[in-house]
This record gives sequence, C-alpha cells and structure tokens, in this order.
Amino acid sequence: MVCNRPRAGGECLPADDGYPCPDADRCDGEEVCSGSVCVDTEPPDCTTTDVCRVGACEPDVGCVVLPDDDGEPCDNGNPCDGVDVCSDGMCVPAGDPLDCDDHNPCTRDDCAPATGCTHLPVADGTPCPDSDLCNGDEVCRQGVCAAAEPTDCDDHNACTTDSCTPTGGCLHQQLADGTSCGDCRDCRGGLCLPKDDCGGGCATAAGRDVCLALLLGISIILVGRKHR
Repeated sequence: MVCNRPRAGGECLPADDGYPCPDADRCDGEEVCSGSVCVDTEPPDCTTTDVCRVGACEPDVGCVVLPDDDGEPCDNGNPCDGVDVCSDGMCVPAGDPLDCDDHNPCTRDDCAPATGCTHLPVADGTPCPDSDLCNGDEVCRQGVCAAAEPTDCDDHNACTTDSCTPTGGCLHQQLADGTSCGDCRDCRGGLCLPKDDCGGGCATAAGRDVCLALLLGISIILVGRKHR
C-alpha cells in the first residue's frame, strides 16, 4: 500500500518514514510508512506466564488471554497439596495431599509449601513402643527408636517356669505338684513348701548335720572302748 499523508485542501503527499498507516488487523503488528510504502512491524507478543491460561490474538481486538484446557498438569507452587491441574483457567489441587509419613515414631512429620516434607526429631525419651513386649521399653534417642533392657520375667518362684512372648509378655507356668524345688521341699499349687514327711530327721539338711555329728560321736566312743 502506497503511503500518503493527507494535506489541507485534499492534496496527498508521500508520508515520511515512520508515519503510522494502521490497517484493520491488530495481529500483524503496527504498520508504519517506509519509503512511501506501508509495512508491518513485529507482531504483538501475546504469551502469558499464567500456567493455566494461554495468550492468543484476535484481529479486531489484539491480544487476549484464554483458559487452558481443563485437566492440563500445572504447578501452583505448593508441593503439600499434591498434584495440580488446570480448571477454568485456575491451577487447583486434584488429588490427595503429599504423604509425608516416614513411618518413624521418633520424628514429627510436616509439610512446608516452600520445602515440602520435613521430619524433625521428637524429644529424647519420648516412648515409641513396638509390638514386642519382651525387648524392653523403647524410647526415642536423636530421632531413632532404641530398645531398653529386655523384660525381666523372673518371679523368683522355684515352682514356675518363666518365659516371655512378644504379644503376651511375661508368662509364669506352674510346675506340677510334687516337683522338687529344694532340699526336702516340693511344689504344691505353685508354691515351694516343706515336705510333710521330712520332719527333723536326717532327710533335711539340718537333720543330716545333726545325724553326722551323732555318728561321729558314737564312732569316737567305740574306738575308745577298744583301746581300754
């Protein structure tokens, strides 16, 4: 198109370079005169930084911003709310929040939008019991669950068998009645009791000492008589 500049009186003169000569299309750039010819400049940049909107150009309007397709992946800058997708031009969470559970009872699990999952140690000494009742009471130490001394199941009863199961803890099984549990003693009803027929005779430890002393005394007397 020849570039002319109107003048008073209806006369047209060639326009200077750079003189505007716009057409009806706003998407092909701003038109200006160059060497008496109307030429296009660079088309407008209609791009947008909005993750869920796209830039476009309409000839009679110019740049416009339109919603992107629903369901397109996007990132709203917050990792804690899970996966994001576009919906009506907005980036919104579309699934479950981020799972920050590290399955460690000695850490406090959290999520910060700037960094994501965090795992901070709880205070030392915080109980962290496991499913085993035989390995002692567990407590947290520097973010790690540590076992204490194993459970002591000794009931100091000679008439029970002491044991431990992970789910039941300490067990004390009574020995059968009549089971020997010491010198002249046997088990009855889970208790270690003196035998009824022992009395003070030679069957007991004390009785044996007395009997040995008597036998020794008798032996001395008999030997003395032989030498008379």
